[in-house]
Amino acid sequence: MKKRVVYMAIFMAVIISFLLYTYQPAKETINFFPIDPSLSFQSASTHLTAGESGKRYNLALRVESSLKEPVFLRQDIALLYKNGKLIKVLKDWKQNTAYLSQENRQKQSESGIFQNVSFHFAEAHPNNKFTSVQTMTDAYLYIIHSKTDPFQSFAHPISSDQGEWKKALDRNLDSVIQHALTNGLNAFKLDEKRYTVLPLTALPSEHKTFFASFPPNRQQEIVGRLWEGLYKNYILGIKKEDGTVVDPQNSTIPLLLLDSNRRELFILLTAGDGTPLLLKQQL
Repeated sequence: MKKRVVYMAIFMAVIISFLLYTYQPAKETINFFPIDPSLSFQSASTHLTAGESGKRYNLALRVESSLKEPVFLRQDIALLYKNGKLIKVLKDWKQNTAYLSQENRQKQSESGIFQNVSFHFAEAHPNNKFTSVQTMTDAYLYIIHSKTDPFQSFAHPISSDQGEWKKALDRNLDSVIQHALTNGLNAFKLDEKRYTVLPLTALPSEHKTFFASFPPNRQQEIVGRLWEGLYKNYILGIKKEDGTVVDPQNSTIPLLLLDSNRRELFILLTAGDGTPLLLKQQL
């Protein structure tokens, strides 16, 4: 009789541990898992459009993505910057779905360059294994809205006037990025010569070149873990050294610094209050 009780206790313990292991409630976070070669995005896109509205103009951002079939968890994140500063975060996550769509409309009043970077993610549990699939998209838009020029929006200039505006807006953006880079390098005593630098907004189109020294599977892992860290330490709130958490609004575009030894990836940015911040990812 005692043996039966012992066996039953062991059996129940095994069942409970199995349930604890297999049941994983979804959380508002990103966790990178090995890439699932059987999964892929059927579509993923980011769109920026604008239209004049009196003394102001309407800016519309649309982000969407779709898999062939539903998976355990879908997540999409979009970071929208104006002239190098964060003005909007879109994030959505749903269980047991294949498709996600988000849209934001806002009023703006000044000329600028708008840049958006989006991360599309899916987590699957085939045969009690944890896998994922991911991709990135981006969009940018130049907008002219001044007293001396008619309202115009374009991704690529088609006139000399638009070309001149593009140069001016690019110079302003470069100045913001360079200022954030210089402040960060000085604050954390980093030698710029040791690093290859890339703005986060350029990662969707440049990640294969930026991480060219790594094989494709490692590139995917580095990008996935990068967004995992950005989500926890930037998107949900910037965690400062003193333990306080501040809203990422008005922070600069994160700058990726790849060390020449290919062992570390630093992420530099400046919070809205002017505080330089450094995140570190071991490679």
